[in-house]
Amino acid sequence: MADNNAGATTVEDVVEHVAPAVEANLEPAAKKAKVDDPLPGLKELPNYTMNVNGALDADARKDNLHGIADRPISCLLGLGERATTMFKEFNVSTIRDLSEWSLYKKATAIATLADIEETGAREAPCILNIDGAVTEEYEVKSLKEIVDAPVTALQGVGESAAEALAIHHVDTVRKLAGFKYCAWATALITLAEAENTQSAAEKTQETLLKRLA
Repeated sequence: MADNNAGATTVEDVVEHVAPAVEANLEPAAKKAKVDDPLPGLKELPNYTMNVNGALDADARKDNLHGIADRPISCLLGLGERATTMFKEFNVSTIRDLSEWSLYKKATAIATLADIEETGAREAPCILNIDGAVTEEYEVKSLKEIVDAPVTALQGVGESAAEALAIHHVDTVRKLAGFKYCAWATALITLAEAENTQSAAEKTQETLLKRLA
């Protein structure tokens, strides 16, 4: 005679399978989180808030610092087409190029050292000079004189370049040293060296590996 109870679901079976689910729903949220997420915070990636919007056009603002470094200088807000064309004469086309522009570096160096130069106090004998940076007319001038000289006092700055810079009110060596576009480019490249370029997935993987170590 067949057993009518064969394969039937018993009360014990129901308790065994349903009770854990009921218990889980009754657990405090904090305890459930530990069960559902064995590595709390793993999905909580940094909520970065920094930006450099004041220096870049809308498209460049979406990029990271490494990407910005290789963008054309035309992405700098307000630089203008004429200045962009002028920079091509100096083989400057990207943000990285602009940060390394030798004339800006020389102007900055002159301005920095002019502040600590002592008037009429040159030691003799001394052959200190910057003949390779300035035109012949300014070779024997003091740094304080050179820094306030026309930008054409620097070797390599012709009249066309001077006119393009003048549009941005850069007409002296001192003003070239303070040219904001070069300063922005230098700052962007400097901080790009400290940027973490990992994707969200890579950061998650790194966090996981650290916690499992």
